Amino acid sequence: MTTTLEGRTPLSNFFSSDNSTLGAHYVDAAEFRRLIVSTRRMERADKSVPKMRGLRDLETGELYLTDERWLMEGKR
Repeated sequence: MTTTLEGRTPLSNFFSSDNSTLGAHYVDAAEFRRLIVSTRRMERADKSVPKMRGLRDLETGELYLTDERWLMEGKR
């Protein structure tokens, strides 16, 4: 992963001091798909992190992230 002049990676920029990203979880593609079709109220939370996709639970504020390449492969 590349690093900026400030010594931060693009992923660390995603997890800034913004309180809405404190409850972030990395999930595999199968779990991400289950969350998409679940009855939980979710919204897309794709930020400018390369190759990452996110969903935010509107009730708890938790953020679920997965690698977009895993979604396309269908194996993970």
